[in-house]
Amino acid sequence: FHIEHVLLLRYSPNWQRMYLIDGYNFIFHIDPDPIPIERSRAALLNLIASVQPYYKKEFVVVFDGQDPHKDFFSKTLFVGIEVVFTPSSQSADNFIIEFLETHHTPADIQVISSDKKLRKHCHHLGAQTESTEKFIRRIHKKHKHQQGPLQKPQEEKNVSYWCRIFSSEEDSE
Repeated sequence: FHIEHVLLLRYSPNWQRMYLIDGYNFIFHIDPDPIPIERSRAALLNLIASVQPYYKKEFVVVFDGQDPHKDFFSKTLFVGIEVVFTPSSQSADNFIIEFLETHHTPADIQVISSDKKLRKHCHHLGAQTESTEKFIRRIHKKHKHQQGPLQKPQEEKNVSYWCRIFSSEEDSE
């Protein structure tokens, strides 16, 4: 990971006020055995895309990179959501921490993770933090208020439920 990449992100106007989500932590907290992982990533991104219009912040999801040949992080856009894959030598946690360390206003960033150690470190750096569970309850409540009640899942830790509820219209065709 190279600091100049963080600096490029830091000064991008879309990265001023944001939710910074620890992607795999979010997924594995909901479903400890998500198979296939690509479907779980898509479900998470679709969930965020469905609620993003109700928030006045950008959403950034950081995943641990899996490609051992990548020395740099990669960034892509999914329906207005910034998706970052770290280099294989760096965890999403370390990327998030380094990003906060170099950001000029970490108080404008809310880190979403159920990793207590990461949340504590981020809080110490001045960022706001929220657990995955609390974030899910909040967006579910906001979605319910905006679009009517959703059916409660049989099992709360079932990512396939979230995928069905928040899947894009293209996926259901």
